[in-house]
Amino acid sequence: MKTSSSNCGLIHYDFQLDNIFYEEENSSFSVIDFDDAVYSWYAHDIITALDDFLDDDMNLDNPQVKSFLKLYRFSKLLWSLEGSDVTDAPKWLDDVKLKFARVRDELRRGFREQY
Repeated sequence: MKTSSSNCGLIHYDFQLDNIFYEEENSSFSVIDFDDAVYSWYAHDIITALDDFLDDDMNLDNPQVKSFLKLYRFSKLLWSLEGSDVTDAPKWLDDVKLKFARVRDELRRGFREQY
């Protein structure tokens, strides 16, 4: 795969749960510890984080792995919804936005209960 601004750039490189904090008062996450930031594939951050949680048998039922994957899913939904307010949008787009917003809100509730 060829590198481009859509698949490579500045990454955290130490993206682990202990570097992510949930702020209940404004329902947001904060990330700390950017000392190891480098230019690499964006997927490298995901691999680095999962490598921290997965044991040799690749147990995806690990609670930390599940939490990280929920956070990843949540961030993808936020990114997908950003800028999606389109004038005269087709009905299917409005339906997709509603579905994404519903899942986003369910994940937020889960984070609040978990943390």
